[in-house]
Amino acid sequence: MGTGTHGECIMISSPPALLKQKVQAELEFTNDIVEFFSGRRAGHLSKWLYSNPQFEGDKVLGTETWRRGIEEAKRGGDYYVFLKEKSVIQNAIPRLKDVFSRKLRMIDLGPGSEEAMRDKIMPFVQAYTPNVVEYVGVDVSRDTLVMAKKEVLAAGLPMEARSLERDFIQDSFFYGDRVSREVAVIFGLTLCNMTIDPRVPGLPSKLLTSYFQRLKSHFSARERFLMVTQDVNQDPESLKRAYEAFSDHYMRLLYRIQRDTPVTSGFDPEGFRLEVDYFKDTQACALCFVPKKNMSFSIEDEAFALRKDQRLYFHNAFKFDVQTFLSAARTAGFDVVQSVEEKENPCILHVLKPRVM
Repeated sequence: MGTGTHGECIMISSPPALLKQKVQAELEFTNDIVEFFSGRRAGHLSKWLYSNPQFEGDKVLGTETWRRGIEEAKRGGDYYVFLKEKSVIQNAIPRLKDVFSRKLRMIDLGPGSEEAMRDKIMPFVQAYTPNVVEYVGVDVSRDTLVMAKKEVLAAGLPMEARSLERDFIQDSFFYGDRVSREVAVIFGLTLCNMTIDPRVPGLPSKLLTSYFQRLKSHFSARERFLMVTQDVNQDPESLKRAYEAFSDHYMRLLYRIQRDTPVTSGFDPEGFRLEVDYFKDTQACALCFVPKKNMSFSIEDEAFALRKDQRLYFHNAFKFDVQTFLSAARTAGFDVVQSVEEKENPCILHVLKPRVM
């Protein structure tokens, strides 16, 4: 583990350890896919969408197609989320002087892409230098953490940069010590990408509360803030257009199933279409793969028989109304410090503070 002004907190793995991690990831992926096709789980495949090719002609291009989609969105495409969230974040920066009024640690929960770092995180860091004395990236992806740290260090600012290879929802840990104020940010609307069946009433709000409780548990400083964005768009047609604009990105997961699991030849990655549903009762925007034909295949020792037009939900983006979202935060022990909104923008930025018990 490195030390010094820009100490690195990612352990460097030996080749055997990296091989073990790769094998474990492949086993986890296969298990998630078996659970998906069996119907035992739904909405839980989000983490596998960002994939990379392994050979010439490989169609597993999840990361590349996501970047293409974002570029199209920036040119005025139907996927509104990236630009709308960016707008409200940048509009919030000058309004949050009180939050950034003294020296603090800034924790980035799920840094995302280089562009997300430059457009959503670094503007805060640059606006409030030298009060931001430390940046901590938190993610399960080592590559993402390395990228995020490079972006921070490239700015040449007088601050430390660290990384924690953790799942900020599933794992128990502290962000660090030695500072009296911590500001954690979770952008990208990832807090609402819940890995559950989108059709179960009551479950999403309970799970959201548990997510907030987990985020609260990571703080160790005396003064603590959480900044989080949400999307309140509940128009089914708008959501359909927005997420179908990324069809190419989502459909690449089917090629990954063909490549990275021991699936038999009856599985056809081109035999599906993408559809987007909105469930009013759960406030879920749910993406599903729909077979265009009957399909029979097996993975390991389990056989599957998919029916034509069967709906297989693999990814969720819950669009909670403000009342539901903030009620979950308050139940988890947060008070609302400030909410930043813009006219005709469905994305809102909330500043929350853990309640003193």
